[in-house]
Amino acid sequence: MSQINNNDGGRDMRTAAELALSPDEPLSREPAPPQKKLSFADKAKTALGSIKSATSLGGAAFNSFKKTFALKDQLAKQSAAVSNALTQFDATSRDVLKGAIPQQDTVIAKLQQTATANANTFVSATDLVQISGMAPGFVSSAAQLAATSAILTERKRQLQKIQQSLEKKKNQVDAGTGARVQENTQRSTHPTPAEIGAPSIAPLAEGDDGASREPALADKQKATSTGNTIASGKPSFWSRFKKLADFRKAPGYNAALNIVFADKKNQAGWSEPAPPYAAQYPHNNVTKTASGHIIEYDDTPGAERIHIFHRSGSFIEMHADGTVVYKSFADGYTITHGNQYVKVNGSCHISVEGNASLHVKNDIDIKSEGSINMHTLKDFNVYADGNIALRSKNKTALDGSNIDLRYIKLGEGGPVAPVPGGVAPLVDL
Repeated sequence: MSQINNNDGGRDMRTAAELALSPDEPLSREPAPPQKKLSFADKAKTALGSIKSATSLGGAAFNSFKKTFALKDQLAKQSAAVSNALTQFDATSRDVLKGAIPQQDTVIAKLQQTATANANTFVSATDLVQISGMAPGFVSSAAQLAATSAILTERKRQLQKIQQSLEKKKNQVDAGTGARVQENTQRSTHPTPAEIGAPSIAPLAEGDDGASREPALADKQKATSTGNTIASGKPSFWSRFKKLADFRKAPGYNAALNIVFADKKNQAGWSEPAPPYAAQYPHNNVTKTASGHIIEYDDTPGAERIHIFHRSGSFIEMHADGTVVYKSFADGYTITHGNQYVKVNGSCHISVEGNASLHVKNDIDIKSEGSINMHTLKDFNVYADGNIALRSKNKTALDGSNIDLRYIKLGEGGPVAPVPGGVAPLVDL
């Protein structure tokens, strides 16, 4: 059982720059809100990035996107602050190497430090060139000069990576995708209240009440996917009625609201299994890294699990009964350069909040030993550059309030019926 902890109850002796550039676990994380919550008027704005603030949204969309826009504002301010530090970094680094900026004593510097990094700022270029462990004063010897130059070069590279990451996250917010990770931008050189007196092992290894201190577990529980619809290709019988007189006779009709409540006969749902954490000390072997990645090998009798968790919220978890949950808080990709085979012994259910497409360069074959039902609430269109053949061994039924047969052409030898002026295709209506 291990957990990296740079703040174990005593004062953290790193400089403000080292503290800001070091990895740290997020305060919270959640998946991007589903785009389906946007109203028609909001969708007309074409993209989340064109919506300037959550206040321009209405109803449920406001609550869903409020955190998203707060995160976007924070990312923009952090990006600007890092850019400003990068702009001044080269000049400040040259001043250090020339002796114009002395290295400060770490303890004295921290006692004198009045401003700490927050959601809208970043450490200054002057703070970025301070290095813990170096003697106060000017960089003097050639060896110290070379070592300082190497450290500053590496810090600039880290800053550039941070800048790229902030821009990528901001673009994901605009696109309405990706995990919403709330980073800790107010790190302290002092231990937090939760760290004082806490065991040195990871909270998930403690079990019971100790696990309540692990934000990753709380975020997993909060983001559990529930109420996903299982599709039915059989529409309700009552959906055929369009006249108000028939509408009022439908089951579930409410005269006060003048609506018919949904027919649930052919509808069902599925949900993601709740996190089955039930660890007991000392059976859960936990590795937690500084940035918040977690690996659990849980041998608790009756609750054996393997859990691999990424700081963004994405995870793979194997439950005691053999159930496996794969979850991504952002995009997911599966790529196979050879053949791929999938077998499901039970039922298979797929829920897609957005659009779905399937592209195949060769033939598509679908065979069912039962019925095939397809139901859409809007238009059903079939296009073919070649022929379309509809055949059945038994009855073929065509039903609609308006059937347009204007494009029917009389085939040679086909069944016809006499009509004034000639013959027409024989169609039994």
